[in-house]
Amino acid sequence: MSTENKTEGMIQAGNLYRKRAGLFAKLTGGKQLVYVEANDKLKNVTVFESETNKTTPLAIVDLSSDANVEFDTSMTSGIKLSNGTITETLAAESKEKQEEWLNAFINAGAQYREVFNMEDTAKIKSFYELKDFDMARNEVSMAKYKGKVVLAVNVSSKCGLTPTNYPELQQLYAKYKDEGLEVLAFPCNQFAGQEPGTHEEIKEFVKQYNVTFPFFEKHDVNGATARPVFTYLKAKLPGTFGNYIKWNFTKFLVDRNGQPFKRFAPKDRPLSFEEDIKTLLAQKASDE
Repeated sequence: MSTENKTEGMIQAGNLYRKRAGLFAKLTGGKQLVYVEANDKLKNVTVFESETNKTTPLAIVDLSSDANVEFDTSMTSGIKLSNGTITETLAAESKEKQEEWLNAFINAGAQYREVFNMEDTAKIKSFYELKDFDMARNEVSMAKYKGKVVLAVNVSSKCGLTPTNYPELQQLYAKYKDEGLEVLAFPCNQFAGQEPGTHEEIKEFVKQYNVTFPFFEKHDVNGATARPVFTYLKAKLPGTFGNYIKWNFTKFLVDRNGQPFKRFAPKDRPLSFEEDIKTLLAQKASDE
């Protein structure tokens, strides 16, 4: 990515592969190396032939209204941008770059659309129907937490939000665990590679915060391999950018009946919604 914002509002620029169709597709392997700029002031993405040939754009995708972005499997590390008028499928050189570019397109105005596992997710009636794996690879049913108030969080070790979130999450857990609060930590490395460690390294790192709530295995929260717990939660409680997890420490409150109650942004500190937790704890679970 270019580090120089030569155009005002440009937040990401660099080379991507563009999906090709028609007569030249077979000759080029179905893709063309292009230069792409995402601009959050102009609310668009512009595709050029190269960084040195920007006289006439190959395509301009307006993101100012009704524009969507999604992961795309037709190309390795693919991203599809569409706005009802034009569709561009682009591919990055790696999964990490794919996530970086997708995030830039969202920041430039596109809404994220989850396209994986949504049919299955729509059939789920409560949080308790879901399963995940702990750090020892043991399957854990969320039914284990039936009748509890659950606070599910995607965590990381190297985020600027880490030093404030872990202590406050532990404070809430210690204060309300006996009343029925469960804090569930789900490590994820999709955001700027800020959870790079092994399970053992993660467990060692969080000792400094004296956390005692359970951790699950490190796994994705967006895209084709997203963990079902987060695919479900973000579908039930979409955020500003659609059913997408934007960053580390996105938080979801689930009530005693397994129904998603409220979503909190990464910058919402855990203690800021203590009253919501107290409200849910005061409610009784249904007999069903």
